[in-house]
Amino acid sequence: MPRLGPWWRRGGPWALAVAVACAAFPPAALAENGVVAQAPGAPEIASPSAVLMDAGSGEILYAKNPHEKRNPASVTKLMTLAVLYDAVAAGEVHWDDPVTASEHAASMGGSQVFLAAGETFPLKDMTAAVAVASANDAAMALAEHVAGSEEAFVKRMQALAEKIGMKDSSFRNPHGLDADGHVMSAYDIALLSRYLVTHHPEVLEMTSTWMRPFRAPPREFILVNTNTFLKRYPGVDGLKTGWTSQAGWSVSITAVRGATRLIAVVIGAATSDQRWADVRKLLDWGFATFETVPVAQAGEVLREIPVDKGVARQVAAVTPDAVAVTVRKGQKQRVTQEVDLPARVPAPVAAGQRLGTITVKVEGKVVREAPLVAGAASPRAGYGLLFRRILEAAWPW
Repeated sequence: MPRLGPWWRRGGPWALAVAVACAAFPPAALAENGVVAQAPGAPEIASPSAVLMDAGSGEILYAKNPHEKRNPASVTKLMTLAVLYDAVAAGEVHWDDPVTASEHAASMGGSQVFLAAGETFPLKDMTAAVAVASANDAAMALAEHVAGSEEAFVKRMQALAEKIGMKDSSFRNPHGLDADGHVMSAYDIALLSRYLVTHHPEVLEMTSTWMRPFRAPPREFILVNTNTFLKRYPGVDGLKTGWTSQAGWSVSITAVRGATRLIAVVIGAATSDQRWADVRKLLDWGFATFETVPVAQAGEVLREIPVDKGVARQVAAVTPDAVAVTVRKGQKQRVTQEVDLPARVPAPVAAGQRLGTITVKVEGKVVREAPLVAGAASPRAGYGLLFRRILEAAWPW
C-alpha cells in the first residue's frame, strides 16, 4: 500500500484538505496513508492507531497510523475465526464435529471457559466460546482440531493473511496472548473484518450473541460477550475486543444502518473507556458523513454474451464480488456506471474467465473499476454438435 512520500512534505496536507472537501472522492486513495484525519469534521482520536472502513466498498474513510504494527491481543481471534469458517465452507470440518481439548489447550490462561483436558464439545459450541467470550482455551482447541497442531494452524493464519492482502501482520498463536513478533495493524484488522462480514456473514450471528450457555451444571458456564457496544450503540452486531497489559485496549466493531455497514478499528487505547469513546466518534462521524452506494451484488448477472462455437451458446457476465462505492451524504444521484463487454466471445470460455469491466464514476470521475467474469464455462463444441446446429438452423428444408 502507498505510504507517505515526498509529495506530503511539499504541501500534501493542504492539497488533501481541498480534495476531501469536494463532494465526491475515492476515500481509499486518500485515507490509506492516514491523513484523512485532517478532513473537515473528522473526529479527534486519542488511541494511537485507528481505521474506519466502509465494509461495502472497502474504502478507508479515516486512518490514524493505519500500518503501525501493534500487539492485537484477542482481536487475533478474528483470524482464528476466518480460518475456521473457511474450513467449514470447504467441508474440512463440520459444526457438529466433536472437539476435544488437549492438555495444551486446557493450559491456556487469560480469558477462558476452563476446559479440562479430554473435555469435548461440538465445534459450534467451541466457536461460540471464542466469538462471544474470547476463550483462549477454546481457540487453541479449535486450532488443533482444524489443523492438527498449533504450529500448523498458525501457518494457515499467515497464508490467509497473505491472501487477503494483510501485509503488516505476523502470527505466533491463535488466541492473541502476548508473544514476541505477534503483531497486526489497524488497516489489516479492518481488511480481515471485512473479509469475515462479506465472505462469512454468518459470523455476525455469533459475534452479536450477548449471552449463551456453554456448560451445564455442576460446572455450569455462561458465555457473556466482551463487546459491550452490542447494548450501547444502535446497529452494532460484532466483531471482537482485545486486551492484555502489554497490548492495551483494542477492538474491531461493525455496525450497519440502511445500506451502509462500517468497520471501526482501534488499537492500543490506554483505557477501556478511551477505546469505546474513540469507536463511538468514528461511527458517529462515519454514519453522519458518508453513505454506501451498492452498484452490483456478488454474482449478479449484468449481461448474457453469445459464445461462438461453444457448447453453451451464451455465458453470463457476472461480478465475482460485490461492487459498491462510498460517497458523501447526498451525492448518491451522482454515481453512474459503465459496462465494457465484447459483443461476442470465442469458445472455449472458462468459468471465472475475465470478460470485461464495470466502471463506476462519481460526477464523471472514475472511482472504481471491477472485473466482469464468466459465470459458467462453455467448452468448444465438437463437430457433431456444430453440424447438428447447422441442420437445426436450416430446418425445415
